[in-house]
Amino acid sequence: MKRLIFCLLILSLSIFLQCSKNKQQAPPSLNIDKASFNLSSVASRDSFFITSNVAWSISSNSSWCIVTPSSGTINAKVYLTISPNPNTAARVADLTISATGINSTTIHVQQNGSTPLIVVDRLSLNEKSQGQRDSILITSNVPWSISVPQVASSWLVSDKTSDTAGNTTVHFDIASNNTTNPRTAIVTVSPTNSSATPISISITQDQQDVIITSFTPKARGGETMTINGYGFSLLPSEDVVKINGVTTTVNAVTAGSLTVTVPPKVGSGPVEVKVNSKSDTAYTFTYEWIGHVVLLAGSSGGYADGNGTNAQFLHPAGLAVDAANNVYVADYANYRVRKISPSGDVTTLPGRVPYDPSNPSSPLIFGLPSDVALDGAGNLFVTETNSDAVSRISASGEVTLLAGGNAPGYMDGTGTGASLYWPAGIVTETSGNSFVADLNNHRIRKVTPGGVVTTIAGGVQGYADGTGVSASFNKPYSLAEDGAGNFFVTDLYNLRIRKVTSIGVVTTIAGGGNGSDDGIGTAAGFAGPLDIAIDPGGNLFVGDQNKIRWITSSGKVTTVNVCEDPAGNTVEFNGLYGVAFGTDGILYVSDYYNNKIWKVTSIQ
Repeated sequence: MKRLIFCLLILSLSIFLQCSKNKQQAPPSLNIDKASFNLSSVASRDSFFITSNVAWSISSNSSWCIVTPSSGTINAKVYLTISPNPNTAARVADLTISATGINSTTIHVQQNGSTPLIVVDRLSLNEKSQGQRDSILITSNVPWSISVPQVASSWLVSDKTSDTAGNTTVHFDIASNNTTNPRTAIVTVSPTNSSATPISISITQDQQDVIITSFTPKARGGETMTINGYGFSLLPSEDVVKINGVTTTVNAVTAGSLTVTVPPKVGSGPVEVKVNSKSDTAYTFTYEWIGHVVLLAGSSGGYADGNGTNAQFLHPAGLAVDAANNVYVADYANYRVRKISPSGDVTTLPGRVPYDPSNPSSPLIFGLPSDVALDGAGNLFVTETNSDAVSRISASGEVTLLAGGNAPGYMDGTGTGASLYWPAGIVTETSGNSFVADLNNHRIRKVTPGGVVTTIAGGVQGYADGTGVSASFNKPYSLAEDGAGNFFVTDLYNLRIRKVTSIGVVTTIAGGGNGSDDGIGTAAGFAGPLDIAIDPGGNLFVGDQNKIRWITSSGKVTTVNVCEDPAGNTVEFNGLYGVAFGTDGILYVSDYYNNKIWKVTSIQ
């Protein structure tokens, strides 16, 4: 039995050894599941499978096809990493698989070429008018050429006209644009012998900048003004010139200058020149306002009735004008009130007290009449500075003392029970009340038709806005009423124009600036505001020592620079103590130290 078991074991071992020998002697083999690849031009990843009983390795003849893994001893999945093909032509990579004891195997990997393409990083260039250099970047997989249109060749040059595939920077040298219009060139990048789409680049250069270097600093309406600079068009229709916002007429043009006509009444302000899309603004043109004046009456100082220059005044001060445009004059140093007809006939109105109290036949006069005002019934009110009184001349010529007339002082009251101290300006309102600038009391007083005197505004001498007695004036000289119950006061020593409402609220509307500077509101200055009047448009006109100033509703203060008579002679005023408007819109002024009354027929 033991012998039998031993024999079986020997037999089994023999069979096992024979089988192992047969297995070790199996022939080498290697198989792949793909023999070729046909891939697109883009980056990609693909694979194939190796079945093998021997060790193997893979080599590639191209850097754009990467094999992973590149060797092995058993079955394996092999990956291909494909780089994008930047060229338009197809390319082939050969993968050689080698193994011991067998012939090598080749796998063909073909990748298609890219679509012909040209890319430019900037399709439009916007250049300033000055000469400069700019550039574009061309990325292409085909050769290309660049073309600049012939019409632009004088101002646009490229440093390259062609190149091969790849990344190329092209520079453009752009000359200065000295014209008044922008210019544009369309530059084309075209493929060389391929189907790539051409690319167009728009290069636009701005027109020359408009620069104002100088201009005529001062001129009158209708006069010629020269503007110097560059960037102007030689076509006058392309040159738009504005003075203080008003378009002017361009008369003549050169490359470096414009000649324009200053519009009447344009005022002072900036000068602007616009040529197509470019403009420049320069500051500040001064408009020389001209007052055209006509002498109504007066000559040398003295006292005489008569027509025009045959009449004489001695320091004429405040004025009033009735509905028929008769002018009433407070003839200060003649102690009289005078009347001037529209034709210039001067007569004397009756006075209140005898010139010589000891002589019953002495002419009746007033105590240094400073101002006059008319009410709706034709009564004329007179402020008598020397008598510290307010008198009334009725429409029938009767003269009465309305208020004050005693010693100078300050006291509210009725008639002679009230006290004033150098009453200067006077104005009436539609209700018949009069309002007085009480100069040395530094107050605004109200006088009813019955002679009742009250204080509207002002207290201690000084400067302060406020209501009633909390406000302060420093020698208020004259006033004007706007028809709505508001009064405008020339605050002489404060060099300001003040507004007083119907309830006594006092504010400052202009003045406080330097000297006699024009300006807005408190930025403007006054030399010594005397009389004041309101025109039909609501503008205030001020006799500021020797100049006429006016203030718009927005607070802008402007000076009439020069006044001329009909012969073109310059008229120099000397103390504008009276200003008043007639119903004809004409401004009448009293020329205090020249002893004349003028009509300002227009200001332009």
